[in-house]
Amino acid sequence: MPREKESFRDVLERIYEKTGGKEMLSQKDVREFTGLSRNTVKKYITFNSFGFVAAADLARQLLK
Repeated sequence: MPREKESFRDVLERIYEKTGGKEMLSQKDVREFTGLSRNTVKKYITFNSFGFVAAADLARQLLK
């Protein structure tokens, strides 16, 4: 089983703090957290078919 990166828990905790504890984040939530533009978020972050990403998945994607 693969190990999580050392800073995964720290990033996940920051996401929860910044988004008010949301588990599923919209593109707008991700843009506000990262400060990235709409196009950059759509290009680099993988969202589900409803346009959301789980906070844990976002943390993993940010640490790639």
